[in-house]
Amino acid sequence: MKETDIALGTPIEIVTRRMFTRIICRLSAYLSQSDFTMSEVAALHRIGQSQGLSIQALSQELSLSVSATSRLVSRLVDRGLLLRKTGAEDARVKVVTCSKAGARLLDQMSTERLHAILEETATLPPSVSEQVLGAVAGVGKEK
Repeated sequence: MKETDIALGTPIEIVTRRMFTRIICRLSAYLSQSDFTMSEVAALHRIGQSQGLSIQALSQELSLSVSATSRLVSRLVDRGLLLRKTGAEDARVKVVTCSKAGARLLDQMSTERLHAILEETATLPPSVSEQVLGAVAGVGKEK
């Protein structure tokens, strides 16, 4: 994809901006009803996409200090959403994974995100909606 294909005002920018807006508004509503910060939600999602992540690696991905990330992880461990264990190769390294409760919460958030995307896709012209959904349907099938 060329840089000109993703410039402001291009179809892909317009569609992704609309979807992002719908998703972030849903997330904002969720956060206002829960006791989570945006960084905690980001950490849950990133850890949920891995087989385990060190606190150091998570701190780099979230652009937080290691101490701030460690406190964030501790809050999520205390809530039963994450599991913290000693690294297999280095006992000084703490590896974080999602607990079953954390995985369930991520599934709930994913369902909300999918609803938001489908709602926004439904507002597009039918031919564009079919293209978007068709393109997404192919993700993970390419070899």
